[in-house]
Amino acid sequence: MRPNGAEIQNPNQVILMLTKYYDFNSGRVTESSLWRSTDYGTTYEKLNEKVGTKSILSYLYVSPNNKRKIMLLTDPEVESSLLISLDEGASYQKHSLGFDILSLLFHPEQEDWILAYSHDQKLYVSVEFGRRWQLVHGNVVPNRFYWSRLGLDKDQGMIHLEITVSDGRSQYITCKLQNCSDGNKNKPFPGFIISNSLVVQDEYVFIQVSVSGQAVHYVSYKRNAFYPMKLPKYTLPKDLQIISTDENQVLAAIQDSHQNDSYNLYMSDYRGLFFTLMLEDVVSTGGPEDNVMIDLYEVAGIKGVFLSNKVVENQVKTYITYNKGRDWRLLKAPTTDLQGNKVYCEQ
Repeated sequence: MRPNGAEIQNPNQVILMLTKYYDFNSGRVTESSLWRSTDYGTTYEKLNEKVGTKSILSYLYVSPNNKRKIMLLTDPEVESSLLISLDEGASYQKHSLGFDILSLLFHPEQEDWILAYSHDQKLYVSVEFGRRWQLVHGNVVPNRFYWSRLGLDKDQGMIHLEITVSDGRSQYITCKLQNCSDGNKNKPFPGFIISNSLVVQDEYVFIQVSVSGQAVHYVSYKRNAFYPMKLPKYTLPKDLQIISTDENQVLAAIQDSHQNDSYNLYMSDYRGLFFTLMLEDVVSTGGPEDNVMIDLYEVAGIKGVFLSNKVVENQVKTYITYNKGRDWRLLKAPTTDLQGNKVYCEQ
């Protein structure tokens, strides 16, 4: 059943675009406009009258499970509210919020379930696509909250959280999203973990624990007990990044104690427990908010094919593997381009 006034359109035709005007004198966004196209972007309609001419919009979200469901957040410095559309952005309903949203996490299967993280480190949940919200837990570490996965976790309505306890220490807990009281929390790992270290990805859960001042990396496979990850002898990691958990293997990038602008790639067994060296000295750069960018590219649609930039004698060279890292070879430039002109590339 469609809402009153809703349009029936091909979802592939609809494009929504949010534009903002940033005032450099005041140092903030002072205007925003919402645009909608129903003809693949050939023409656009301005929707400011439908969302409120005085509203300043900050973010636009599309439900990953239902493209007809749209959510817009207003600038919390002006007002704390959200606008919801159930008809691909043709019409909107406004709902006031009692908290400021910093980020949203949509459930991978349930289209109306959303987790919202606030500026004061509180996590809220809505099971009505933002119409009503309920507090789940406080002192949640930023970006360290995850939905459960059906077939791995006992309950579809369960969430994984890293919470700050005291003195910079954290704990890993799980609980049901609508009943996360002290009596209903579970602690899959009983002790404290290093802050900002929880990663829940597919069949694996990763944490870090401080042992004698050193970070020890632990992994849980299919939600079973945690075990220390077994790295090759003489590996002294000062940082570890989980790159991929596809096909029951963990691809990790590890920066050794002597490295600064490069990482080594390692591949694990199916449990994510034992790791072998895959490629050394892969180029890395610092990203926004201290996120690390590893120069590794997985070719879409072709399993096992990766490209990577590697430092060789102070030069950056591109290597390719066709068997998921078992063998690498230098990527050779073509002799001619698409127009048949010769390509001059000296190794």
